[in-house]
Amino acid sequence: MVKKYFITILFFAASLSAADWLSFRGAPNNPGIADGSISATPTLKWKFKTEGNIKGTAVVSKGFVYFGSEDEKVYCLKLENGEKVWEKKVEDIVEASPLIIGDSIIIGTGSGHLHRINCKTGDIIWTFMAEDRFAGAANYYMDGDKPVIIAGNYDNFIYAINFEDGKKVWAFETENYVNGTPAIYKDKIIFGGCDNMIYMLNRKGKLTGEVDLGSYIAGTVGIENGFAYIGHYDNRYFKIDLEVKKILWNFKRANFPFFSSPAIGENIIIFGSRDKRVYGVKKDTGEKIWDFKTRGKVDSSPLICGDKTTFGSYDGRLYILERDTGKELWKYEIGKPIIAAPSIVDGHILIGASDNILYVFK
Repeated sequence: MVKKYFITILFFAASLSAADWLSFRGAPNNPGIADGSISATPTLKWKFKTEGNIKGTAVVSKGFVYFGSEDEKVYCLKLENGEKVWEKKVEDIVEASPLIIGDSIIIGTGSGHLHRINCKTGDIIWTFMAEDRFAGAANYYMDGDKPVIIAGNYDNFIYAINFEDGKKVWAFETENYVNGTPAIYKDKIIFGGCDNMIYMLNRKGKLTGEVDLGSYIAGTVGIENGFAYIGHYDNRYFKIDLEVKKILWNFKRANFPFFSSPAIGENIIIFGSRDKRVYGVKKDTGEKIWDFKTRGKVDSSPLICGDKTTFGSYDGRLYILERDTGKELWKYEIGKPIIAAPSIVDGHILIGASDNILYVFK
C-alpha cells in the first residue's frame, strides 16, 4: 500500500511543474487560477498560424505548447520561440482543449475520436471512439497508481477510460449533450449537462447526487472547498453546496446566457456573459462587485493570475483587468472573435483566435 501511494505521488510530481499548464482550467477541480504574475502591459512574443479556427486552450509542458485547430491537426511548438516541433493530422476538427498526463496528450475531435498522443513524437498511442463529438477537454483522476480519463461527449454520455490501453472503464448516460469539462474533487466527478443537471458521480460511475438548475449548462464547473460555480443558458450564474446539494445564490442577467467558466479567486468569482460583459461577484453572496463591458459576447473563460484577470471577447480583443476592481489595464486588438480561454505559464499568456492564429504574449 505504501509503495502504491509512493508511485502515485511520483506520477503527480512528474506531471506538475510551476512552469506547466496541463489542462483547460489549470487543475482537476477547474479553478481558472494561474501561478505567478503577468505584466500589465505584455508584448507579443510570437504567433503561429494554422489553417483553422482555434477554440481550445493551449496547454504547456516542459517548454512545449500543445493545441488543436479546426484544420484537423494537433500541434506541438516550442514555447520559447513558436517553432513547430510536429503536427498530427486527425480525422476531423479539433475544438476541445488538450489534457497532458505525463508524456501524453489526451484530445478529442469532432468525429468522436479521443486520442492519446505521444508528446515527443506526435504518434497516436490509442484511440477511443464515442458516438458524437468531443467539444470539451478531458480530465483525470488516479485509481491507485493508474490514471483514469474522464470525458463528456455529445452522445449524452460521460466516459471513464483506461489511460494505458484506451478501453472503457464505465459510462454514465445523461439526457442531453455533455459539453463542458468534468471537475474532479476528492472522490467525486462533477459536471453539468445540457439536460439542466449538475451531476455528482463516484469513481465507479454511480450517481451520488444531482441538482436541477432549470436550463442547459454549456460551461465547465469550477469547484473549491465543496462549492461549485457555474452558469447556464437561462441567464443565471450559481453557487452550489455539493454536500447538501443546494443552490446558495444565483446571479441573474436578463436575456443573456452564460457559456463562460468561472475563475475562482480568494474572495471573488469572475466570469463572462453573452451580454458583452465580464463580471466580478462576491464569492459568499453573489453580489456584483464590478462589471466590464466589451464590444462582443464573452464565451472565453477568464483566468486569474495574481492581482489581474485576462480573457478574450468576440470583439476580437484580449483584455487584462485589475482583478478586484475590473479596471482595464491593457488590451490587444486581434480583430477576429476569441472564443478560447487563455492559459498562463511563467508570465506567458497564450490564446488562440478565429483568425487561425495562436498568440503568445510575455
